[in-house]
Amino acid sequence: MMGEQPQKVVKDRDRPSGLESFLGSDVLIIWGVRVFFHTAGQGVFCCPRCGADRRYRRRSGRRFFTLFFVPIIPLSKVGEHVQCATCRTRYHPEALTLPRPAEQSAGAG
Repeated sequence: MMGEQPQKVVKDRDRPSGLESFLGSDVLIIWGVRVFFHTAGQGVFCCPRCGADRRYRRRSGRRFFTLFFVPIIPLSKVGEHVQCATCRTRYHPEALTLPRPAEQSAGAG
């Protein structure tokens, strides 16, 4: 038994606690900022691209701080838009004030 190294006994007090070992290791944290939209209203309008009466969604956006792709903290409002349900084109909310074809023909007669 010559030349054998004595084994070191590790006691519980020599081991780092769970938090110390966690903070001492590499940790991957995924964070960012993203805009999320929600529907504020719906209706019918004359879509300039489709050229006909189409259903629309009025949508409001808000920027969020995200942690692991989950929205955590609401930051700032980013505005509103109107989206055609058929062609999915987005317009400024003023597009709702454009006259519809049915209104134009009724006003002409």
